[in-house]
Formats: sequence, structure tokens, C-alpha cells
Amino acid sequence: MDSLTWYVMDALADDWESIEEIRPHIAEYHGSASDREIFDTLRALHARDLVRLMDENGYGTGEFPDDPNGYWFSMTEAGRALWDAEGEKYRSE
Repeated sequence: MDSLTWYVMDALADDWESIEEIRPHIAEYHGSASDREIFDTLRALHARDLVRLMDENGYGTGEFPDDPNGYWFSMTEAGRALWDAEGEKYRSE
């Protein structure tokens, strides 16, 4: 798992988060990343069932949207297990 992926997941560690809430976490702990890079990371995590989505109306959705603005993201149990297992590499940075 690369640094951007781990820190995207780290942003989701305590609650559902939107891109607006993920972005500053990435900037602070990982460094510069575009919204497209963050979205692509979230899309890849979603494809692996490591992240789930909720739309702006509070409904879970199984399909990753073309424009994920307005959506909320959280880790699945499998995502949390992977994030925790990989954490030793990044928590001390």
C-alpha cells in the first residue's frame, strides 16, 4: 500500500468523511495530492471492497460515481484490517 492510499484510509479511521474532509488530512500528513488522485484512490479502494459510499441523501451505494463530490466514504471491516496492518509503515513518519 502506498502512502496516499494509507492516508486516505487514515482520514476515514474515525467516521464517514467527504472529500472536503479528506483533502486537508492528505495535505497535512501525506503532502500534495489532487482531488483526482484522491478520487482514483477511493475508487480503487471501493473496487476492492475496502471502502463504502453513501450519497448526499444518506443512502449506501454500490457503484462509484463519475463525480464523487457530495458523497461520503468510510472503511469496511476488511479496509480497517488492512489499514491497521499497514499502519506501522506510516504512523512514525
